Amino acid sequence: MGELFDLIVVGGGLGGAALARSLAANGARVLVIEREERFRDCVRGEMMTP
Repeated sequence: MGELFDLIVVGGGLGGAALARSLAANGARVLVIEREERFRDCVRGEMMTP
C-alpha cells in the first residue's frame, strides 16, 4: 500500500504554505493543514542581505 502524501505541513503559516506550494509545483503530493483562513500581513524576517 503506497503513501498518500510526500509531505504534510501542519500550521506552517506563510513559510509552510510557500514550502508546500513549491514542492507541489515540482510534483510532490502535499497536504496543508492550517488553522488560519487568511495570513496577517506582518514582517517576520523576510529580508535578505548581501
